[in-house]
Amino acid sequence: MLIGICVAICSFSCNSRRGGAEDNRRALGVYDTANKLFNEGKIKQSLKYIDSAYGSLRIRTPYAQYLGYSFKSLFYFHENDLDASLRYEDSALDMMKDIELQHSYPQEYVHALLEKGHILSAQHNYDKAHGYYVNAIEQAKELVSNCSLNEYYYLVGMALYREKQFAEAGGYFKEAFMAAQTCTAVEWPYQRMQELLDNIALCYTQRAKTDSAVYYYDSCISFINRHEQNFSNKKSAEEARSVAYENKAMTLVMAGKLDGAEELLKKSIGINEQSGYNKQRAQSARIKLAAFYSAEKNFSKAYSAIMDVNSSLDTLPNIYVELEKEDLLWHYYQDTRQFEKALSAYQAFMRHNDSVEAAGRQIGQTNILHDLREKEQQYKIQLLQKDNHFHRTMLMVAIAFGLMALVITVLIFRNYRKTLKNERLLATQNEEILKQKTALQKSNLEKDRILSIVTHDLRNPIGATIALADMLDNDDKESRAELIAMMKEALENALALINELVTVKGDERVEVKKERLDLVAFVNETLRLMDYKLKEKKQVLQTDLPGAPLFIAFDKEKMRRVIGNIVGNAVKFTNEGGTIFVRVAVDQGRATISIKDNGIGIPDKLLPELFGMFTSAKRPGTSGEQSFGLGLSISRQITEAHGGRIWAESKENSGSTFYVSLPLSDV
Repeated sequence: MLIGICVAICSFSCNSRRGGAEDNRRALGVYDTANKLFNEGKIKQSLKYIDSAYGSLRIRTPYAQYLGYSFKSLFYFHENDLDASLRYEDSALDMMKDIELQHSYPQEYVHALLEKGHILSAQHNYDKAHGYYVNAIEQAKELVSNCSLNEYYYLVGMALYREKQFAEAGGYFKEAFMAAQTCTAVEWPYQRMQELLDNIALCYTQRAKTDSAVYYYDSCISFINRHEQNFSNKKSAEEARSVAYENKAMTLVMAGKLDGAEELLKKSIGINEQSGYNKQRAQSARIKLAAFYSAEKNFSKAYSAIMDVNSSLDTLPNIYVELEKEDLLWHYYQDTRQFEKALSAYQAFMRHNDSVEAAGRQIGQTNILHDLREKEQQYKIQLLQKDNHFHRTMLMVAIAFGLMALVITVLIFRNYRKTLKNERLLATQNEEILKQKTALQKSNLEKDRILSIVTHDLRNPIGATIALADMLDNDDKESRAELIAMMKEALENALALINELVTVKGDERVEVKKERLDLVAFVNETLRLMDYKLKEKKQVLQTDLPGAPLFIAFDKEKMRRVIGNIVGNAVKFTNEGGTIFVRVAVDQGRATISIKDNGIGIPDKLLPELFGMFTSAKRPGTSGEQSFGLGLSISRQITEAHGGRIWAESKENSGSTFYVSLPLSDV
């Protein structure tokens, strides 16, 4: 460190002899003032200030130019002009190419390399970004102390974590922790070190390596307990501990290891419920505790936890927590066989989920009313024009009676044209009436088909339930549990049919609200929600997903129904112990999701009508699961509303593959 200070002093002296030290000092003052304006939210004012100051002071030294370019890169990065940000960062690095300058300002040089890596990462140029991260670390090893290296390892790790490169990110977090341990006892960054241990654990959680994740969460908690007195205050230590508790609990739940998860979540809630602590984190832990109880089928505790979350929303409104709460509530009522409440809660959940779409439709209705009023005004103008013409005609008759014959001829001709016009209008109206009649007949046909399905498919479970109830009345207690389970299955099948009928749109176009989302993360999330179905049949899920995010425009909830329906069918028609393979690929401007199973397959004669409304191509699953023949038709409607395509390939007794293809450029 002493040698570094001497080098800096010598460099400063040389600059002074060249007359550059004063420029550097003034440039640093200008940079600090511009940075202060930027942090105060005066973004554009900060850029004007630095341009004006550099122009008036005529600052030209390499270090001064580096500061100016570095600030402009930051400005354009904030404005999301990544190309301009990259150009200025390249100019900043060009100013630092002198070895003497790199040794005089090592941290600035390393930060410039890291900043270029961040910009490239934001442009999704991950390979080049990673190269600059590695270069920054190598330069830091030569220019700064081992203790200071922890900051650079940490920054690179965070960047890679955001890119979902969890294995590489975990490695950099470990390097950062080891570098921090080389600091003297006085310099140890205790809060950063516990964060690094938690981040390492999170990387293992994301990679589904539960044992390693739990080991590092425990190491994080132990580190906090040993060094609590070295944190800035007791609150900081306790809040850090609550984060580790919550993350460890959810890791255990995701791995199906439920023992201990409840206690960890309660500890996290207890810490953050204290006055002045993080109430939002307490709310987050409560909704996870409610989900934990629901998964365990502990319905009384689940309902109590859901109500606690509902109370917290009065003072801490959060639309995402609200939606999770409503989802848990309707599942709770369904699991406890309170079907009327389940239906009401499910409808509330769907209303909340589709509220934005409803607002969009209201705007459309307003536009229609505006158009109607405009046409009404045009019609009134036409009437006035006709009336004016009539008066002119009468005046002409009064002035020149001799021209009566000519006027009558003109009027007859006008009436003839009007008659032709009325006949054309009448023909158009008759055509519209015919179209409406055809649509009404089609609607009646659809209604009859729905009633046919309802009477046929609901008759079986309801009739079975009545028969089982009679048997319950006459049977002994030992066989009642089995009969009750059979009644529950029959009623659940009836409820599933009703839910699918509620979704049916006929030939109507499904309305979708698209937003740009990461398709890879969406598929992962949907598969996690389906995990319990696979576990029930001891099936294996294999995936082949891109390592980088894939952003396209789609309606998240509508597409979740499509993927969930296809994966659910794969589970249903695959034997116990079977394999389901999910792949996401990009080709010719489209992203294609394929779901393949090694189940019983589909006969050739059923393939053509597979996606039809009220198709007869429905069969029971390999474990007797019931099918209603509506899911794939609904999936086709949703996919086509996205401008996409859905199809299937199958061979009987050799499995099936379903494809969902969506456009990449659609917004």
